[in-house]
Amino acid sequence: MIEQTDLLVKTTEPFAKAVEEGNIEKAKQLYSRSRVYYERVEPVAESFGDLDPRIDARINDVDDRPSGPDSTKSKRLSGKTTVSKVKRNMPNSWLPMSRTCKQEPRSLQLKPKAMVAGAMELLEEAATSKITGEEERYSHTDLVDFQANIDGSEAVYQAAISSLNMDNKDLAGQLDKQFQAIDKLMLKYKTTDGQFVDYRKLTKPQLRELSNELNNLSKLMAQTAKIF
Repeated sequence: MIEQTDLLVKTTEPFAKAVEEGNIEKAKQLYSRSRVYYERVEPVAESFGDLDPRIDARINDVDDRPSGPDSTKSKRLSGKTTVSKVKRNMPNSWLPMSRTCKQEPRSLQLKPKAMVAGAMELLEEAATSKITGEEERYSHTDLVDFQANIDGSEAVYQAAISSLNMDNKDLAGQLDKQFQAIDKLMLKYKTTDGQFVDYRKLTKPQLRELSNELNNLSKLMAQTAKIF
């Protein structure tokens, strides 16, 4: 978590600078890089208090007034908009919030059950609501978010595996196979340069397959949460 939140700030700084300078094309290119690191720590993001909804709310949850306290939503950037509107709706508070987020892991005392339950809830959310494309409706970089959510959930699994192997080796084995299966599925949507394809290119059967795999992983994490 410390590593990922450090990288969150490191990648958010040039992103915020590009927005401040009105360089929207550059900001669009940098956007998903900073998203990765927040999405990886999302299994425990609720521990950050109101930082999570302020940083990561859907666009429908954001106050659209220029001076609104939550008008920091970075996802707005990738829509059809003007430079002035982007700069108006992304005040300097977003970068300081990321810096505050960086400090959170240094004082948190996380419990195993909460970590595993957080991963389970995140994967369930990905399978049911994020799968619609609602979170990245402007950038269409949803696959970047999904992979980061999977990475974060797998980090939780790796933290729990020693305990699982003591009395629940079958469950540990199922989780291992499911993570391998979903990683293999995600590779199908990468281009030759290692980037994910535009989410709009996925067909309904492909979205259904991805949803099912995420849901299967969520159910296994739910079984794990009951153990702790």
